[in-house]
Amino acid sequence: MRRIVIGILLILVLGSGVYFIVAGNRQQAANQSSTTTVRPKLYDVRTAAEFTAGHIDGAINLDVTDIRNGIFPNTNKDTPLALYCRSGNRANEAKTLLEKQGYTNVTNYGSVEDVVERGYTLVK
Repeated sequence: MRRIVIGILLILVLGSGVYFIVAGNRQQAANQSSTTTVRPKLYDVRTAAEFTAGHIDGAINLDVTDIRNGIFPNTNKDTPLALYCRSGNRANEAKTLLEKQGYTNVTNYGSVEDVVERGYTLVK
């Protein structure tokens, strides 16, 4: 009888130890993911001429007119996308058009200046 009680206690102690290790690993993973910042794919929705005159480093040019005509980003619809233009108005229109097409993670970053204030680099 004593061996059974000791066996049960041993199982409980080991089980709780495993639980706390797993819980600690989950918390550590959650902390790491909350501090990791993933930058969205950046789209400049101005004209090609405006883009050539100066754009944010790494941005992809996709004119809002092209979006109106059915040309959309070549990416999964849940990929984080950030849009910008000269003032933010065309980016807002593009955001609305993309959301109507099922894109679920689209943000209007506003103007070129707004994007630079977020820490991006302007290329001229």
